[in-house]
Amino acid sequence: MSKIFLVRGSTGEYSDRLEWIVAAYRDESRAKAHAEAARQWAEKAVEECGDEPWKISQKQNPHDPHMSVDYTGVIYGVQPVDFIE
Repeated sequence: MSKIFLVRGSTGEYSDRLEWIVAAYRDESRAKAHAEAARQWAEKAVEECGDEPWKISQKQNPHDPHMSVDYTGVIYGVQPVDFIE
């Protein structure tokens, strides 16, 4: 059995928490690089929006076109999963 590595995004907390899968890779290092690129883009977008965080939703993260973000920010990570053919 082999593994695949899911790039995951999340935002919010408690009942308002959202989680989504961004991409899947067979190579863990490529998945981690994707997650890091998405995180860096989101971090820069948050800085640029300053006190107007709703403006982030007007931009599209090229590493995560379905990115969602709220007052808690957005978190990216990698999750290994068994790949069953």
